[in-house]
Amino acid sequence: MRLNCAIHDVVVSCARQFYSCSTSSRLTTHLSGRLCMLTPFKCVHKCGLLNSLEAVAPLEQQRYRAARKNARKRRPLTAAYDFQPIIGPYVVAIPLAESFDLSTVAKDSRLIEVYQPACVDEESDEGLHFVPKDQYIIDRESVREFFVFADGVVVFWGMENAERAQVLRCLERHVESEYDSRMVQEEIDTMPFALKDEGSTQISSDQLLLNVGKYERGHNSSFSILERYSFSHGMAASVKVAIWESQLSEQAEPLAATTKALSQGVIPWRRKEALKKTGQFSALRHSINLNCNLLNTDFYWEREELEHFYEMALRHFTVPRRLKLLNSRLDYCEDLVKLIDGMLSHRHASTLEWMIIILIIIEVIFEIWTFTDSAPTKVVICEEQPRATDD
Repeated sequence: MRLNCAIHDVVVSCARQFYSCSTSSRLTTHLSGRLCMLTPFKCVHKCGLLNSLEAVAPLEQQRYRAARKNARKRRPLTAAYDFQPIIGPYVVAIPLAESFDLSTVAKDSRLIEVYQPACVDEESDEGLHFVPKDQYIIDRESVREFFVFADGVVVFWGMENAERAQVLRCLERHVESEYDSRMVQEEIDTMPFALKDEGSTQISSDQLLLNVGKYERGHNSSFSILERYSFSHGMAASVKVAIWESQLSEQAEPLAATTKALSQGVIPWRRKEALKKTGQFSALRHSINLNCNLLNTDFYWEREELEHFYEMALRHFTVPRRLKLLNSRLDYCEDLVKLIDGMLSHRHASTLEWMIIILIIIEVIFEIWTFTDSAPTKVVICEEQPRATDD
């Protein structure tokens, strides 16, 4: 009897503590496990433990509800919107590397066995268009294709994960300067799209609506393909900018400790490290402003109607603003590196000056020591010329 009463007290105290931070459903689960370890099922009924728990539970529930009423509920701003995920085909942009060798991609035996490659335009060699061959087409009314850009980005339209993975395995053999897999996974961008027969092609509620009804062949017409290429071009530029942002963040991360050291009067770098950082930031700026065709609009000089779709993608992904911010951050990083490099140069010049001063002092001391320590030389002056003697 004493054992049962002791068990009763233990369980009641556990119930009171547990109800202060949980609900009645969790209490039942927690205590059921504890009860099985403490005493057999028959003993539980004999000492009336279940009745005691039922009496304790309502009191603790009332206290818990009163505490919740007194606490002010915080409602996030986004709760005002009723988000409903869009289920449908997606556009997926994946940055794999700095660049692709498109000449070898177009000849890849594993790709051309399933897909038909084609250049987007005769005058442009910066992108390839792949569509499934006739025997591999599942639904002729849906879009299923992908674009490969020379700057290391591939954009899929309406392709499932398994099929995308197979294509990526083929493309990995033709990359140059492949990106880290973690970075690639973080910077993948997606957008749902849908085909319609009226209206204009636009982005509405984060969904791309493509009007294919105005073309005789629908989404298979050449101009419709060029529309999707233009949007893919802008989306590829967005993920490329995301890669640059990630690279800059990694390269600029050590600068926080550097500025902290400078505030304490310490220059933490050596000349070699400063030159290395200068080269990294200069290479990144070169890639952004001079070495990327995804931001080049030469393709649209004679195709103003297509440039609209390219600019629509850039505006949606805020690429111009991100580029401006990226360049301003690069300016700050380069200015800081130049400041440290100037300090190192000044310190090096100051060291040389002190070395020269010390050498001069040593030379003066040596001359003084030589003058004071040496004995005077005896000089004898002869009044007459020495006479020559005959042998």
